[in-house]
Amino acid sequence: MANESVTIPKLTRAVAFKEIRAQDDKPLLQICEGIELDHALTEASCLEGAVRQVLDDVAGGGEMNGDVAHLCEFALATAQALRSASYGR
Repeated sequence: MANESVTIPKLTRAVAFKEIRAQDDKPLLQICEGIELDHALTEASCLEGAVRQVLDDVAGGGEMNGDVAHLCEFALATAQALRSASYGR
């Protein structure tokens, strides 16, 4: 029993993102501390994949307007925050 190793899950740290410029650069959103890294990184990959699909659709003649561009930027900022929370950058 003394030699049993306990696996401690690797977890995210808290990371704030999407600062509100008019509010003293306070963060609008935050990745919470304590999310398992595999889950956080999977979510980041899914968000990035969705943005790639939207951009591929636009390249094929789909519509890109301000709302779609904002959604893509938001998804990529969220993915970056998830990665930063996971890797400690």
